Amino acid sequence: MMIKPMFRRLRLVCLTLVSLMLVACVDPIPPERFAYVGDWRADNMKLVINADGIVNYYRKQGPRETTINAPLKQFEEGGFVVGVLGFTTKFMVDVPPHQEGDDWWMQVDGVMLQRAKDING
Repeated sequence: MMIKPMFRRLRLVCLTLVSLMLVACVDPIPPERFAYVGDWRADNMKLVINADGIVNYYRKQGPRETTINAPLKQFEEGGFVVGVLGFTTKFMVDVPPHQEGDDWWMQVDGVMLQRAKDING
């Protein structure tokens, strides 16, 4: 049948357009907020903030798991907003990124996160 190949092409075109829209919505992290960039971790939470403005989040609370992969829209007082196309999530930053000895820490949504060290130390 000719319908299946047509739907495959249409789906590919739609995915390509959505991908382009997502990339167009991303702004890099401003220099004054660059301390937020990194791979932040706790036992049941992972928050990766890339320099290009893409945020990857995973959190497990009991049986519930939450995953978000979206661009950072803006920093606000007390946190930052992540989302696309009207679907947003605000992350509350209780303690902003700060260094203690050789380690970096940040508390987000009540969870103290440690930034993973890169291969250079």
